[in-house]
Amino acid sequence: MSLPGSLAVRLAAALVVAAAAIWLLAVLASGWDRRHPPVQPHRGDRAPVSADGAPVAPRPLRELALQPASERIGLARRLASLPPDVAPVVEVLPDGEVALLRPAPGAAAPDAIGPSPSGLGAGVLVPEVDLDELSPRARAALLGVIGALTRERPVAIGRIEVLDFEATPAALRRLLSWLP
Repeated sequence: MSLPGSLAVRLAAALVVAAAAIWLLAVLASGWDRRHPPVQPHRGDRAPVSADGAPVAPRPLRELALQPASERIGLARRLASLPPDVAPVVEVLPDGEVALLRPAPGAAAPDAIGPSPSGLGAGVLVPEVDLDELSPRARAALLGVIGALTRERPVAIGRIEVLDFEATPAALRRLLSWLP
């Protein structure tokens, strides 16, 4: 077997072989994908679920019409960690969408949500245990919820109570420093 002598012929042959290999891999991969659907469908392929597995309907933050809370805001990973008398409860989903899990009962004053016996005026479920690991969208959504639930700026670190995960005061300060 003799090899082609010219560099141009060898490069052209390599190009044809590479193109054929890429085409063959694409055909094989698409066939594999048709026969093996994903085990975990993408978020858009199914109804969203909360951290507790209950279906939720994500909505834009402005549609939730949150009022400022008169008491502390509880941050939690699980709905069960928030006392049952806390309302409203908003969940921040990993992709930055928000869902209202418990609506506010009518406010005692028109501009503030009344305190619950637990001392929490609202609850927020967060998608990550480490606040520094939140995706930019989730962080923006969390800050939007906290901003809607508080009137004062800057928000005092004492207004936030972390319930079922560890958050350092420095991590809370960094998070709250993003609020305008």
